[in-house]
Amino acid sequence: MKDLKNLFIILILFSIIKVNSQSIEENTPIELDKLRISYKVVNFTTKEIQGTIYDRYEVKLDAKNISNQDIIILEGDIDETKVDFSKKQNRSLVTFNCLNANGKRLTAKEKQLFLKPHRIRYRFKSYDKEGETKVITKYVITAYYLKKGESVSDDAIFIVPKGEKLKMTYAEVYKN
Repeated sequence: MKDLKNLFIILILFSIIKVNSQSIEENTPIELDKLRISYKVVNFTTKEIQGTIYDRYEVKLDAKNISNQDIIILEGDIDETKVDFSKKQNRSLVTFNCLNANGKRLTAKEKQLFLKPHRIRYRFKSYDKEGETKVITKYVITAYYLKKGESVSDDAIFIVPKGEKLKMTYAEVYKN
């Protein structure tokens, strides 16, 4: 029953993301509440895959924080009495979706851009098998962020039927 409930929640989230998808054109930045998003084609080739010819687009996706403040999402659940890092936060900013991509040859149909992780160094004493004290250093993610004026970007490869241009949409995932 719990699995069915989780599946239902996931389906609702995906339908919300798809319903809120908007078209985006190459080299035409779109300004959202706090973000400016865009994409550009950096390479175009034609490939034959299993006897069929496809167009292969290498694309650079970009999201820039255009607000006058940093975007910060704390990791976990923090209140006055405890810090619980078992609850993972959604660190997605925006999802780009290529409607006519086929995903062949391990290429993408969609790509997400994420906030950057903020890590702190945590040092503690521990004992090894011989009982000797050792100082161990771990790095812990405490938050995800994007400073004002900073950008995050990623590359993707989309394969579409020959002669078709990319049909790109985006969905803003981050809301604050």
